[in-house]
Amino acid sequence: VVIIIVGIYLLVSPSFNIHKRFRLILDLSAGISHALFGISGPIVMTRLMGTFQDKTIIRNNALLFYFGLNMIRMINYISNKMISPDIWKLYLYSAPVLIPVLFFAEKLHSRISDIKFKKIVAWLILVSGIIYFIR
Repeated sequence: VVIIIVGIYLLVSPSFNIHKRFRLILDLSAGISHALFGISGPIVMTRLMGTFQDKTIIRNNALLFYFGLNMIRMINYISNKMISPDIWKLYLYSAPVLIPVLFFAEKLHSRISDIKFKKIVAWLILVSGIIYFIR
């Protein structure tokens, strides 16, 4: 419900600033939810959009956050032999698709204004919150 409310607020507000204490709470909850469920995207993006104004800084911080946490998860999965042959097969199928998607996303990023970027991310946060709520 909080993600839905934040998504709506991000859509209607011209600027969004998060207090320092709330940033810490969002960072902590994003780390916990990513470690447990792998679904910290809306929380992380809310925190970043409320902290930074430049879309490139927001995007780069999100990339570093997800990369760091996913590396920890991957090491844990491999060391505990939690990745089955079927999961490895899915990784192999998704890699050729992921590489061009990331390439074109990088090209698109430079052409979108900060305002459009924030509106698109706000919509994604709202839709994610609704999906999580329904599930």
